[in-house]
Amino acid sequence: MSANQNVHLIGRFHNEMWNQFDKGLFPELLAEDIRFRGSLGQSAVGYGEFGQYVDYIHNAFADHGEWNYTIRPQSVNAEVISS
Repeated sequence: MSANQNVHLIGRFHNEMWNQFDKGLFPELLAEDIRFRGSLGQSAVGYGEFGQYVDYIHNAFADHGEWNYTIRPQSVNAEVISS
């Protein structure tokens, strides 16, 4: 993937999946064996565990109105995006 494709993919992850809590996008955006470590220390492997983490975050902030997570890439190349 090019750097621009990576930026687009990360944008979709945050704007379409994460901010909307749309787990239906997992197959489009994530590898089936995703390995995720959240900022709250939880780890998840695969769609099932990651989906549980998404639900955990959604439920934790359900009373706070609209959710809007913004990513600000700090370093982008064809292999890695860090923020």
